[in-house]
Amino acid sequence: MLTVIKQLGYRPSYLAASLSRGTPRTVAIVVPHLTTPSAVMRLAGALAVLDEQGYDTVVCNVDTPEQRDHHLKALTSRYRVDGVIVVSLRLSRQWLASFRRAGLPLVAVDAAFANIPHTVTDDAAGGRMATEHLLSLGHRRIGFVGDTRRLAAGSGLGFTASHQRLRGYREALSLAEAELLLRLPINDMKDMLRSVGSSL
Repeated sequence: MLTVIKQLGYRPSYLAASLSRGTPRTVAIVVPHLTTPSAVMRLAGALAVLDEQGYDTVVCNVDTPEQRDHHLKALTSRYRVDGVIVVSLRLSRQWLASFRRAGLPLVAVDAAFANIPHTVTDDAAGGRMATEHLLSLGHRRIGFVGDTRRLAAGSGLGFTASHQRLRGYREALSLAEAELLLRLPINDMKDMLRSVGSSL
């Protein structure tokens, strides 16, 4: 049996295994970059509420557009859950139509879609408030550390949060006539810390 599996290149579907038991009251959470702090916090909040309400959960991690499409296709066509929570992912009209055709309830977190229940973060306001706080403490040379638009676009997942925070940061500095010190992509945390230290 193991020889045949190896010859066929078979890989088990963990999503199928999780759902094959037919457990009632199951919700799938599709979340990008599961190990990032922001993803962990959003996931922890959702899991706490779902557990309190007696729901089982299936967590689908997404690092690439291919993984996103794989999980969404499985959830809308092959495996049955009671609902799906999509976190920080932009979905095409085609995927939204797939959810409607499947009659599958969908909720979005940190992404806005017409006629879909959602909650979003005002990232521009967040960047502005953080900068205004530092300005209120008397700081005038304030750096910004975040993803570049090129890196965000390169992921293929449509992230815009860092760009919006940068916009809020620039707005606050412009109003205060403070110095826009630097913008650093978070490619390498050690390099980032060295650059910030030398600049300040």
